[in-house]
Amino acid sequence: MTDQYLIERQRQKLGLAVKEEKPVKKISIMNVKRMAQQRLYRKIVKEMLEEDNRCEVKAPGCTGIAQGLQHKVKRSSKNLLNRKDLLRSCNHCNLWIEENPLQAIAMGVSESKFKK
Repeated sequence: MTDQYLIERQRQKLGLAVKEEKPVKKISIMNVKRMAQQRLYRKIVKEMLEEDNRCEVKAPGCTGIAQGLQHKVKRSSKNLLNRKDLLRSCNHCNLWIEENPLQAIAMGVSESKFKK
C-alpha cells in the first residue's frame, strides 16, 4: 500500500477528510429483451381473456372465471409466448396445479419440462 493511501485512511478515521459519496445506480430488474417479451405476453393474456374468460383447468374447487393464464410447461423465455401451451385458469386452479403436480399431469393440464 502506498503512503498516500494510509495517510488518507488515517485522516478519514479522525474525521478530517471527507469521503466522496458516489451516486447510487439502480440495477434493472429485467433486461431489455425480457421487458419486450413481457409486453407481448401481457397483450396475449388480455386477448385470450377477452375471447373467453372461463377457466379451462376445472380442478377441484374451481371458481369458473379465468383470472390469468397457466403455462402447461414451466414458463421460460423459450415458451413464454407459445399460445398452444397456455390455458385460461382461475387463481385457485393455478395454485392447485402448483401444489398437485402429479395429478395435474394426469389431468393433462401440466407437462414436465424435462419430457421430450
